[in-house]
Amino acid sequence: MRGIERDPHRIVTVAHKLPRQGDVARIAARLREHGAALVVTHEWPQSESTFRVTASRWSGLGDGFGALEDREVTVQAQDRRGVTSHTVHFAHGSLVDPGLAKLHRLVPQ
Repeated sequence: MRGIERDPHRIVTVAHKLPRQGDVARIAARLREHGAALVVTHEWPQSESTFRVTASRWSGLGDGFGALEDREVTVQAQDRRGVTSHTVHFAHGSLVDPGLAKLHRLVPQ
């Protein structure tokens, strides 16, 4: 399982290399055992869900100058229950959650 990295948030990333078929079930079992998620940027056999960016919009640049300030991303999620879409808005490097009054900082100032 070379190329696998684990962080304290229980999200696992893996290099772009498909595992052998026998390893897929073992990796899935270890993820369940540790309450972790596997995030890959390519196809993965027997994945439980997939995410795709279906729309992306940036704002903040002036006429050839300025800085990107805001981004809106629409993500399509597909799992055994069906397909749903979610729109996420970032403002000044922070995730804006309409359900919360605070901002979560993603980019250091």
